[in-house]
Amino acid sequence: MTRNTIEVHLKLFFVFCLILATPFMVQSQEVQGVYSADSDGSLKGVITLPSTGQTGTYGINDDGALHKGAVWPNPRFTDNKNETITDNLTGLMWTKDARNPGPTSCPMDKNTEWEEALAHVACMNENKYLGYNDWRMPNVNELASLINTDYADSSVWLTSQGFKDIMKEFYWTSTTKADSSEEAWVGVMYSGNLFARSKEKKYPLWPVRGGEGRTSGVIKLPETGQNKCYGKKQKKNSDPCKGSGEDVEFITGITWPSTRFQTEGDFVTDKLTGLIWAKVPYDNDTWVNALDFVNSLSLGGYDDWRLPNRNELRSLVNYGEEDPADWLNTQGFEKVRSDDYWTSSAYGDRPGNSWVVNLKYGHVVAGRKDKKYYIFPLRGGQ
Repeated sequence: MTRNTIEVHLKLFFVFCLILATPFMVQSQEVQGVYSADSDGSLKGVITLPSTGQTGTYGINDDGALHKGAVWPNPRFTDNKNETITDNLTGLMWTKDARNPGPTSCPMDKNTEWEEALAHVACMNENKYLGYNDWRMPNVNELASLINTDYADSSVWLTSQGFKDIMKEFYWTSTTKADSSEEAWVGVMYSGNLFARSKEKKYPLWPVRGGEGRTSGVIKLPETGQNKCYGKKQKKNSDPCKGSGEDVEFITGITWPSTRFQTEGDFVTDKLTGLIWAKVPYDNDTWVNALDFVNSLSLGGYDDWRLPNRNELRSLVNYGEEDPADWLNTQGFEKVRSDDYWTSSAYGDRPGNSWVVNLKYGHVVAGRKDKKYYIFPLRGGQ
């Protein structure tokens, strides 16, 4: 056999091997595209959380200094000239009127009970309000996406963005409080707080449409984790939540990975967001001391730990669980207390306060910086 013949056979052999390997290479690239590693060893998540909007800085490596999260588009909102406004960040379409809009055939007081608000949305769809029949009550993640932490009163900012008649009250969401079927989550547009309140209370409704698979934005919001319905419209059939108008009927948002968290040594990686968390949170302290502690923390061979911003810490809340902290302790974390935790996000232009997330319920409130709350370090993020 001549040398040229041998070279030809070798080339054919390599081509054959390459053909056989191609499907596996493509599959590897597809998997890598979801969970590929960054240069710092972190994993890219299924989603990128949005930044909070904070620009003011009140401490070393606080939210305003780092601006972690997807940058908001400019302009953030587009007025569609048909009494709707589209959020270019999330792709969601909101009614321009934030004071219980709807056709005259669906009369409604400015404040109403939760079940009545759900019925009002159903009436809007029956009458194709503004030409659409897929309006719904926003879930807690969707309503929270309208909060700008740079403002102590987000309703002022939203008004400047083109919305009208924003009420300085709680707004209903379609998400029920998992440990109390009599309560639903509400968002406060003038303060940014997230609470759960009795469904018999009367609050305004701000309808939305769109979501995953319908509209596109810079980012995609994750689903809330809620997996059942709680209201009075449940049906005794194979789909008891159909027509309920609740969070679980639509489950808008990106689906969580089947195995959401990956534990390695002293930290846990969230495959949904790509964020890396300390496996065990730290004891409570004041906000300034918490920043100093995390900024000097060396853990797992890394020294770029930081305090999470409001959006990052709230991303750990599973609204389908009665106690999200207990749930986290089944996901690879350890000793997560059902209590309040600091974020790096200041409360608008009031530097004496910072946002606090309660991991027992999911409440988000402002806390005085001289108070002591728990510390949950993380690293990574855009």
